[in-house]
Amino acid sequence: MTWLWFIVGAGSAIAVLVVVHEFGHFLIAKLFGVGVPVFSVGMGPRLFGIRYKGTDYRFSAFPVGGYVRMSGADPFGEEDFSGDGYVPPEKDFMKKPVWQRLLIMLAGPAANLVLPVLLFGGLYFIGVPDAETVVGQVSHGSAADIAGFREGDRIVSVEGQAVEATGPLIDELVAHAGTDVHFEVLRDGEKVALTLPPDAYELFSPSMIKRDSLGLSFRPTSTRFGIDDPNSPAARAGLTSLDGVLAVDGTDVDTWTEMQALLTPDRAHTVTYVRGDEDTGERTEGEVTLSPDPNWAPRIDDPVSNAFGMVPAETFIGTIMTGLPGDLAGLKPGDRVYSVDGEPVHDFGQLVRLVNRSLDTSGPEPTSSPLSVEIIRGGERFAQTLTPVVDDQPTAFGSTWRVLIGFSPPPQTSVAGTPITVRYGPIEAAGKGVSRTYEAVVDTFTTLGSLVRGLGNPADAVGGPVAIFTVTGRSLMAGFHAFAGTIAVISVSLAIVNLLPVPALDGGQIAVFLFEWIRGRPLSAEIRMRIQMVGVIVLFTLLIVVTAKDIGQLFFPSY
Repeated sequence: MTWLWFIVGAGSAIAVLVVVHEFGHFLIAKLFGVGVPVFSVGMGPRLFGIRYKGTDYRFSAFPVGGYVRMSGADPFGEEDFSGDGYVPPEKDFMKKPVWQRLLIMLAGPAANLVLPVLLFGGLYFIGVPDAETVVGQVSHGSAADIAGFREGDRIVSVEGQAVEATGPLIDELVAHAGTDVHFEVLRDGEKVALTLPPDAYELFSPSMIKRDSLGLSFRPTSTRFGIDDPNSPAARAGLTSLDGVLAVDGTDVDTWTEMQALLTPDRAHTVTYVRGDEDTGERTEGEVTLSPDPNWAPRIDDPVSNAFGMVPAETFIGTIMTGLPGDLAGLKPGDRVYSVDGEPVHDFGQLVRLVNRSLDTSGPEPTSSPLSVEIIRGGERFAQTLTPVVDDQPTAFGSTWRVLIGFSPPPQTSVAGTPITVRYGPIEAAGKGVSRTYEAVVDTFTTLGSLVRGLGNPADAVGGPVAIFTVTGRSLMAGFHAFAGTIAVISVSLAIVNLLPVPALDGGQIAVFLFEWIRGRPLSAEIRMRIQMVGVIVLFTLLIVVTAKDIGQLFFPSY
């Protein structure tokens, strides 16, 4: 059944994206009087279709793309389906002015940018899933922590504007950025007034707060934990790092706070745990008895370990990025980050802020200072000196400097907040559709920029048809909103990638036409054919490589 969802999801996504992209070319070509003998969904031999008003609307054998063939534009010399090979001058693509050909080529990517605006806007109009404004986690030492926010607070208003969901709450924070922001929260049945100062958070985009700058999350910490001492009661009971707790003494728990409230240190507890990742299908459940040990206790300076040696998983390393300081220093997945420059680490957001302190932008060039990072591995505590890499990160407001050490926490360290559905009026929904699309464009350029600078693994950032099948299949299983959002994000990526100056892509054609415009005369058909052939070979090779990589990750995810 899972494979059926993958096939249906990927097939639907590819069909929508291809039809929209090619329809952009088709529409502007028709507008300028260019003949369009073929509109194909899929590549290769024709399977079936209809012929209407000079165009063969067809489905082809290989569902990995599609194309619009315009009269006179085929560099391989393939004739129109009429078979006579004659192209009337007034319908010949290559005889149209350069500016018209440029607009026709730009129309495909433009259509792929219009699609996410419509999809995102439509989702906001019909209602998007959100979470109630109940604080799930307050990062230690953050602006929210200093202002007095506490886990479990329900934010009821911002600057006098009532809020019930996190989306509208973020909108209010964005609208009042750079000023004192006044809140009213409900805590233990009583209303409490809190204020954030003007410098409490930064904006990453016109509608997004910069990650970890505020320190306020509406996703509670999950019960997934790490174990850094093999002699702890949790380790001796058979639990391992990255297990999660499902129930304590028969009572179901979802969050770290719920688990802690039941795991009293004065007696033994029956704990139901889960091990593995449900996304990979390697998920098992079991039951152990946790007994207190009078001869064992957490380290005297440990800020987060409980009496059984269980530590929130977000303080452990989940993934190491190749070539960055963490990797070069020999850090490993499963290590616990205990402190930075002597300050104990409570949560990942605090860790990010501690690392960011190393950035110095006072000189002509930004630099970073070395950090002393304490690590616990197998019960042993040791220090490593890491000097973060300084990186220029693109944002919606230009760019900003950041520092990288190259590791991230394990997955599933938080859980979703209490769900709620939020609906917007048509004008506001359209505006949010534009904003979300813009954010997706910024994210795509950020990823491309990181790859160009050699940061990150290209294999993790580039996906082929198999990756699309996997992502869209999973999103379809997650529901309509997730599926539509996934199509929207892929559509943005498709638009930007198609504008790259690579032969056989729209960007390659645009580059050729711009060169022709500057040169004052077109390239010969033979040169265009050679350029196109090079592009096809490059794209076909890339397709083989990424498909092999995707299949390898699908069947051998640990390699």
